[in-house]
Amino acid sequence: MEEHEVYPTKYFKAEMLRDEPRTLVINAMAMEAISSPDGSSEDKPVLSFKDADQRLVLNKTNWKNLAKLFGRNSDDWGSCRIELFQTTTSLGSDTVDCVRLRLPEDEKPPQRGDEPLEDDKGGDFNDEVPI
Repeated sequence: MEEHEVYPTKYFKAEMLRDEPRTLVINAMAMEAISSPDGSSEDKPVLSFKDADQRLVLNKTNWKNLAKLFGRNSDDWGSCRIELFQTTTSLGSDTVDCVRLRLPEDEKPPQRGDEPLEDDKGGDFNDEVPI
């Protein structure tokens, strides 16, 4: 048995995804008071899922990933499917396990209303106004 099986937690941890990624449906994002090892607490964004008891504390990297996929407003993320997977990242001079987010392989990128204008995509945007 692994530690997360013996001592269940209410938040996803990287080791919980070691064997395989998990595809989940986002329920909502809410701010929650998260305790630090030093005993202090800080409000952080947390995702809840329709099909899991655990939640995911969102770091800035995962927030930006979700914003790219589903739009900048977290109110629009409900009912979106997402895959949680384990990978590694640098933390100071160490390499540590972490949770990252991506679209499931069978999921098409959503159509969003905040796509860049043609000009922002490098197209020919003619601003000439006849006088």
